[in-house]
Amino acid sequence: MGRGTRVLMATGGVALALTVLAGVAWWVLQPRVEPLALPDGLVAVSGPAGTSRLNGAEARADYPALAAHFESQRLVSYCGVASGVAVLNALGRRLDQSTFFDAHEVGPGARLRVMFGGMTLAELAGFLMAHGAAVELRYADAVTVEAFREAVGRNLRHPMTSCSSTTSAKCSGSVVSGTSHRWRPTTRLRIRC
Repeated sequence: MGRGTRVLMATGGVALALTVLAGVAWWVLQPRVEPLALPDGLVAVSGPAGTSRLNGAEARADYPALAAHFESQRLVSYCGVASGVAVLNALGRRLDQSTFFDAHEVGPGARLRVMFGGMTLAELAGFLMAHGAAVELRYADAVTVEAFREAVGRNLRHPMTSCSSTTSAKCSGSVVSGTSHRWRPTTRLRIRC
């Protein structure tokens, strides 16, 4: 076999390996649509019991704005991206998951880091600040469950205020509570634009 044939075969092998690797990466990053049963004690907001509870709740002022801008995460690692886009859009911004990383303060490589590694809640706060939001981050393990619930309830009694991304006006915020895999609150973000 000649040198040219060996080079051609090696190049073809590398191209095939890269194609397979790209296919595996794409497959791994795509979210699986597998609705899971809710743990005991939780009620889906989309069901009759959930709708009834929501309609009877005092602390639901932010729900309509957030629900109107909800979209499922496009990649497995984009939970924070989808949440951030919903909150910023509820405050009057116009973003989607593909433009979330366009703020120049985010820095190069952020999209790839999040795509392959996800983000912490502190990193989500940083991304939101890069879009002009004022963010207050508190970890729930630093306060009692009762104090956390009180803070969330107090905030949810007041509707979000929209603002234009071209103004520097401060807006009232939203509490975004994360949950751990054990279904307990893990953090609180207070967001203003």
